[in-house]
Formats: sequence, structure tokens, C-alpha cells
Amino acid sequence: ISSSSNKKVYIVSLRFICLSFGFVETKAIKTIKKTQ
Repeated sequence: ISSSSNKKVYIVSLRFICLSFGFVETKAIKTIKKTQ
């Protein structure tokens, strides 16, 4: 595996992690707003 493709995989996984964290965060905020 070349370093460039390795870097691509790393960036894609990072983006996916950020997206899933963002989704969880927005869901948590919505739930908190509902309970208040």
C-alpha cells in the first residue's frame, strides 16, 4: 500500500468518525431540549 492511498483511508475514516460523532451530538442535544 502506498503512503498516498494510506493517507486517503485515514482521512476518510476521520471524516466518518467526525460525522458519526456529530450525529450523536445533535441527537443528544435534541433529547436534552425535549426533556427541558
